Amino acid sequence: MANDLTSLISRLEAAEGPSRELDRIIGSAMGYPPQPIDGGVDANIAWMGGLPHFTASIDQALTLVPEGWIVDMGHDAAGSVGALKVIGGSAEVSDGDVTLQGQGRSIPLALCISSLKARAKLSEA
Repeated sequence: MANDLTSLISRLEAAEGPSRELDRIIGSAMGYPPQPIDGGVDANIAWMGGLPHFTASIDQALTLVPEGWIVDMGHDAAGSVGALKVIGGSAEVSDGDVTLQGQGRSIPLALCISSLKARAKLSEA
């Protein structure tokens, strides 16, 4: 599982913004039960109850944080005082011993990255 998550993390780090395709891959990695729609095949999958918008929603990205881990998140900015521009987001997850960071074009992407790094770490143990 760690190798699959490493590939997914790389794709999230390169993402320019929210992506339903990445949401689908995250959902699959997290074990959401697939249900074919419109008589389609594996490439055309929906999830019962709706697939969360992990890459677009802070609330839904937070569901990826492993139980018992704490979160710190915020915006990344560039520029000079009085002329700062938000350029992305950062998130850290920690279990008290291990802290893992994620940076992305938005806070939800950063949360997805740091949370999946934590899940990959847990799967190694």
